[in-house]
Amino acid sequence: MISPKVCGISIACLLHFGAPHLHGTFTISHEGAKLIDLTDEVSTVNKKTMVTAKAKREFTDTSANKLDMDNLRQAEKEGSSLLDSLAAQGDVERKQRIEQEKAEARANRWKTF
Repeated sequence: MISPKVCGISIACLLHFGAPHLHGTFTISHEGAKLIDLTDEVSTVNKKTMVTAKAKREFTDTSANKLDMDNLRQAEKEGSSLLDSLAAQGDVERKQRIEQEKAEARANRWKTF
């Protein structure tokens, strides 16, 4: 369906000034019209876009703040693993004490009489 105005120009005006017959679509034929080849411009823009995208992907932040935060994360990770190992060691010692108390209880069981 063709709207009454196409790009601000009425269809009646186009028909009056020699536009070709409209068959459900809006087409104007130009004799000797040259198509504009935009492939070079598009490929240039695509190359620039790809270069900037690659630079963003490969960017490595080496600022002092980033390095400090990395060191802090590493220290937290090491501290966490130290805390985990201390907790595990505490569990082992607690189990050893319990086993020792059980052994003492068994050994002293008959000494109550």
